[in-house]
Amino acid sequence: MRNDCRTIVVCVFLALAFAFGQISDVLASDTLPWLADPLLSQKKADRLITAGLRPPSCPDAPDLTHALHMNDVVIAALCHNPDTKAAYLNLLGQASTYVSNYSGYMPTVTATASDSRSATFYKGGIASGISKSYGVTAGLTLYDFGQREFKLEEADQALVAAGYSYDSTLQGLIASTLQAYFQLLTAQNNIGVTRELERYDKASYDAAALRHKIGEAPLSDVLQARGAYSQAKLSSEQAANTLTRDQAALALLMGLPASAPVTVAEVNDSELAGNPFGRQLSALMAQAREQRNDLKASRAQIAQSKASLAALRRSDLATLSATASFGQSNGALNVFNGESTRS
Repeated sequence: MRNDCRTIVVCVFLALAFAFGQISDVLASDTLPWLADPLLSQKKADRLITAGLRPPSCPDAPDLTHALHMNDVVIAALCHNPDTKAAYLNLLGQASTYVSNYSGYMPTVTATASDSRSATFYKGGIASGISKSYGVTAGLTLYDFGQREFKLEEADQALVAAGYSYDSTLQGLIASTLQAYFQLLTAQNNIGVTRELERYDKASYDAAALRHKIGEAPLSDVLQARGAYSQAKLSSEQAANTLTRDQAALALLMGLPASAPVTVAEVNDSELAGNPFGRQLSALMAQAREQRNDLKASRAQIAQSKASLAALRRSDLATLSATASFGQSNGALNVFNGESTRS
């Protein structure tokens, strides 16, 4: 009776563990959010992001019924660009990998349980057997000559490199978005100029054709005006194509479809500084070299490689572990051939 109770307890424990694993994803997103990140890997990843690069809140898709200002374009790109989302997910993945390295310091517990029944039919009788077993094994690594420490350092440097890479991605996206903003602004102004030139050259061509018709201008003037008018039409069409291309480029950076009708507002000239750097250009360039996130990411990757090499050099050394196990196995055999025996 005692053995049956122990077997039932172990089976109930395994069933509860399986059920908890199935519903943890649902509870993690609604009722118990800490289940999704018990070791706070996302908070550690967020601490590696340079303050001020990400907007405090991400609005919905921008309203394209009016011209977008520079801030609207940059915020939309930071919030909805697929590259920034991929870089942030990569950062979270590195954070999860980092916290998983702490498993080397934690004990491992394995529980097993089995209950089997067999029957054998032969001439003159039946043999049936029942076997029940359960066991629990626990192990803990005591010392491994620093392999766990080097693995943690390697994961830490990889996480730092991922944080700098994410910041570098954001900075590159801001620069690309501003460049696309001014390109679209130039294209919007250029198309108005080219259409005005086309209208002017058409009027010149019509006037030359009329003067030639009444005999006041030679045919060469008409042909020259016609050539200028054709060139103006071509420039106008090229400007329209450039406008469409720049609209699509900026829309893709903002995470919108390429066909989105994006327009940008004019820049207030009074807000632009005539000489924003003053006489500090050399000092600012030196500071930029020291604070470039892509260079910091490369340095962190070098440190990661050194830690990985140190761990590899000690991987062939012995590991000291402590293991404890407990188990029990019971069996019964019944033979029916006119008589019954049990063992």
